[in-house]
Amino acid sequence: MFNFISKWFHTGTNTAKSIEDKKKFQEAVYLMLDGEASPEQQKFVMEKIKCCQYSNSKYELEKCLRDKLKALYCSKDAPNNMEQVILQKITTGQVNL
Repeated sequence: MFNFISKWFHTGTNTAKSIEDKKKFQEAVYLMLDGEASPEQQKFVMEKIKCCQYSNSKYELEKCLRDKLKALYCSKDAPNNMEQVILQKITTGQVNL
């Protein structure tokens, strides 16, 4: 997945604290967009994007790009029996790597 927020590290001040804060925000955003963030991480991201326009724009960009990529690559339905076929190939050793 493209990580556009990571480019944020190359701008602004780069003190140890600011880098740590940016990494914490980046990690929380990725987890949040993946649906894996804890309630504390979700709260952290929401508070940060409410008070910081730059963070908000980075969050919205990442969210928009992920949504667009999902729409492009996940729009086709898999055949109904695809899971059964894959499991059968795995169990019989017919998987070609």
